[in-house]
Amino acid sequence: MGFFTRWTSKGGQVLFCFDIPLILRDRLQTLFLLPTIIPKLSDIYVPHMLVIDEIIKLFDRSVWSLRNVIRATEMNRPGTIQQEPNFPLLHDYTRHTIHSSESLDVAIDTMAGILSQHKWFLDAGRSYIDIDPIVLRRTRQHLLFQIQMMRSLRARSKANEARLRNEIDSAFNMIAQYDSKTMVRISGAVQNDSTAMKTIAVLTLTFLPATFVSAVFSMTFFNFTPGNEAHPEAWVVSEKIWIYWVISLPLTIVTILFWFMWRRKFEGR
Repeated sequence: MGFFTRWTSKGGQVLFCFDIPLILRDRLQTLFLLPTIIPKLSDIYVPHMLVIDEIIKLFDRSVWSLRNVIRATEMNRPGTIQQEPNFPLLHDYTRHTIHSSESLDVAIDTMAGILSQHKWFLDAGRSYIDIDPIVLRRTRQHLLFQIQMMRSLRARSKANEARLRNEIDSAFNMIAQYDSKTMVRISGAVQNDSTAMKTIAVLTLTFLPATFVSAVFSMTFFNFTPGNEAHPEAWVVSEKIWIYWVISLPLTIVTILFWFMWRRKFEGR
């Protein structure tokens, strides 16, 4: 919305309004025709005062409607992670509250400028025209009240921003807490798996030596002949036993090297 006023020393005033809602236009037309307002129009800042009154009402509805939405969000806060927070909606609310605070900051700066100019008019400007000093003082008092109202609404808007940030932080903390509990459960499961692997390793180490010895001596490179009355028992090792070592030792070394290289490549990722 934009407003522009023009005043003449003969008492004529023109107020131009741009991009204002129809309801505000109708309200201003009604206000300027009230019998109680017409005598006050000798003060050139009375139109500003009337317009600002209506703008404050719009700000009030906007700020408190956002407050009601935020309160509903706080009341319906997800109790468990299964009820996922609606982060896009929360950020959308935050965007609106930031815009509301920005608009109020600009309005307060504008009001400060109006008050400064009205003070000059109260001190010196009224010497150019005949205006009732009581009307001027009442206008200034009302302008001071209006700027205080805007500051109060800005404080409410800033509180809305803080409450929304608190809701977003609370949602993030709830998700982080859930992830932390999940990691604890995963850690417990990994610990159980580690215990199971240790058990398997112990069993393997227990039976592997005996299995190896059994496998070696069951090969055809070894021949055991039981004894009888004619011949004593005999244990014969084949001269080709070297073939076993020639094949098994290089194969074992190649397997270990392959595993070592694969592990280094995997850890490098």
